[in-house]
Amino acid sequence: KFVAATVQASFDKLKTARDVVSRTGHSLVLGCLHRYVGGLSSGQHLTTSVSILHALAQDFSSSAVQIWALHALALITDSGGPMFRSYMEPT
Repeated sequence: KFVAATVQASFDKLKTARDVVSRTGHSLVLGCLHRYVGGLSSGQHLTTSVSILHALAQDFSSSAVQIWALHALALITDSGGPMFRSYMEPT
């Protein structure tokens, strides 16, 4: 329950936060939580986390937000393993 509540709180904060520190911090929280619980346990929040972090990685108003969102995505990718495959575009 702690992880689910923390992830949901970060989702809610990221929807309303406009300052760089909050957005980078909550991005890192999402990445670290997914890494902490591992790929199998993070499946229920994976889609939302990836879509939010992907949007933040495309935010050209702050390079710091982009960098930390990409780092969080890298943490999720590493911990997600095969579960992350559906988010990859065919090359």
